[in-house]
Amino acid sequence: MEKMKIGFDAGKIWHIIGDKKSVKVLDLKKSTKMDVKDIFLALGWLAREGRISFVKSGHELTIHLNREFN
Repeated sequence: MEKMKIGFDAGKIWHIIGDKKSVKVLDLKKSTKMDVKDIFLALGWLAREGRISFVKSGHELTIHLNREFN
């Protein structure tokens, strides 16, 4: 996988999370129409930059925008 594509996908997801402040992974899949693999690569990129955090509740994973990026 190419770094540029992962970065582009991360930007796409970043804008969606930024608008809502939090989003479930399943909702990301629906709104982006990306493969789950690509979603998680992009989320890893954003997590590495410290922009997001994860909260697991049962079988659902929710992505939250970190406070300094609100």
